[in-house]
Amino acid sequence: MSVVDIAQGIARVAHEGQVYVVGTEELPYFEAHLEPVANFVRNMGYDDKTIAAAYLHDAIEDTETTSQSLLKVGIPSEVVEAIIALTHKDKESLPDYIARICLVPRAIAVKFADSTLNLKTTIRTKDVTKVETFERRKLKYEGNLRILRPLLPSVEELSD
Repeated sequence: MSVVDIAQGIARVAHEGQVYVVGTEELPYFEAHLEPVANFVRNMGYDDKTIAAAYLHDAIEDTETTSQSLLKVGIPSEVVEAIIALTHKDKESLPDYIARICLVPRAIAVKFADSTLNLKTTIRTKDVTKVETFERRKLKYEGNLRILRPLLPSVEELSD
């Protein structure tokens, strides 16, 4: 079983019952968010470890999953390192969070995909979102992308 298969299975189970709000719709989190982020990373040409990190990027933050449990089931340490970097800590400012991500190339690639897709969702649902909420989200994701884009690692840099 590949690291992508393991990560996909963990993410599907860990996020079961969670929803991703798209405008006025509540969609299953795995299908509406995690799968698209992983596919974006895959389509960018990144390796299986980066795709695995994409599937698991919200696992520690939003579920009972721990870094130790991921290591125990065979998720490589460099994938867990990226997931830890992608885990927004309580009361951590956005600039500090993004700065921490910028230290881990695999995390940069995943956060770039995550922010790109979140921005697209934000724009697509503009008509059913409060103006203040729309503007805040739009600025946040555009800011993330402005910082991350020049730091995106090459596909070769993250190859096994």
